[in-house]
Amino acid sequence: MSKIKILLCTTLLANLYLDSVVYGSKSAFAQVADLGFYENAVKSVIPGFRREFCPNLSSADRVICETVPIKVVRNWAFLASASEGGITISAGLGYIFDSLSWGYVLSGDGGNSNDCFYEYFTYYIGIISANTERARHNLPLMPAMSVANFPGQSPECRKNVHYNIALNDPYMREFQLKTVESSLSFVLLHEIGHVVKRHVAFEKSSISLQRLREFEMEADVWAMQAASNSKYNISGSMAPFFIGSLQGGTMDWEKNSDHPLGIRRLANFYRMVLDDLIKNPVRRSQLGSHYQDVLDENRELKRRAENCLSVVQSGGDACPDE
Repeated sequence: MSKIKILLCTTLLANLYLDSVVYGSKSAFAQVADLGFYENAVKSVIPGFRREFCPNLSSADRVICETVPIKVVRNWAFLASASEGGITISAGLGYIFDSLSWGYVLSGDGGNSNDCFYEYFTYYIGIISANTERARHNLPLMPAMSVANFPGQSPECRKNVHYNIALNDPYMREFQLKTVESSLSFVLLHEIGHVVKRHVAFEKSSISLQRLREFEMEADVWAMQAASNSKYNISGSMAPFFIGSLQGGTMDWEKNSDHPLGIRRLANFYRMVLDDLIKNPVRRSQLGSHYQDVLDENRELKRRAENCLSVVQSGGDACPDE
């Protein structure tokens, strides 16, 4: 988890000023632990997602983006997949991203309460990891506490002062929604990338694990290119961090998996974000006077992610604290 500790909070703060378009319902996500609610909330994002990203693609890719079926399934799993029949995404992803994005408000203004955010993030990832194993054995899933009820050790967690303030702060509420939507957008773009790249035409059993891992990286690259073509900023997405915390921690894990190491994907994500910040003139105009600060932050995050990856590639299973 140390690799996440040094990367996550800073990234959200670095992207606070980005002028993303909130294209979902402003009341869609509200920490309601009801599966039907999140099924409808995720569905509500899809039309705006297509309007935002599809028109900026090549003609062939645009047709796929606009017409590929997207099915929201009613379960709590961390699930998103692509097939020749379309894309499947779980309602539970909406709840997961909603919970983690509300965790951000526990960090307040980025000061002493960052420890509180890390407490909640660590707790929540632990629940997701445990439930992944429980689901494999058909055991009942463990419930997760919402941010509002989380009894952390830091004073800010115990008081929940930042959470209660943010509930009534339109700016923080909008930022929370942007974080949820950019996270769902990255997942959807990634899955559409699998369709566009024709990865779905192959039977997984007929493809080597190495090639399947390459498919995942190719879908990530396509997703970031599609995001760069639009005015929507995807760099506030929590999806890469969630992936980075759950998808393995050693080279042995990667060799036996059809997915790359999460930290490898995270490092690549930062490379692409930095490239977009430097080459995309829209980003400079969006950020205005904050452009250089955000550029410097993302350069540092890229350096740290690559350092983490280097440690893992050398046989370590964690990243040094800095």
